Amino acid sequence: MNATLRKWDFEKHKYETVENVYCVELMPPILSKIQCVNCGKEMLCGDSYTSYQWQDEIGFGYRICPTCYEAELAQRGMPWVRLGSQHSEYES
Repeated sequence: MNATLRKWDFEKHKYETVENVYCVELMPPILSKIQCVNCGKEMLCGDSYTSYQWQDEIGFGYRICPTCYEAELAQRGMPWVRLGSQHSEYES
């Protein structure tokens, strides 16, 4: 499947059209093996996250690996958020 994807540029605040180089689906079955749309890493769908950056034409996010998800959070200005952490360092 070679769908055209949209990638949000956090600095320019606009979408870029990008060719899908990995075999990604928008809504794969939860127990299926998938590839991260950003880096191509293979994982189970249930171990993935919905991307803020990689979307279809109506804004629905594709699946990404935990490493790429943390990188997206940092790009969005949320570097204090860590997967699996119970609370933020900014909580009182």
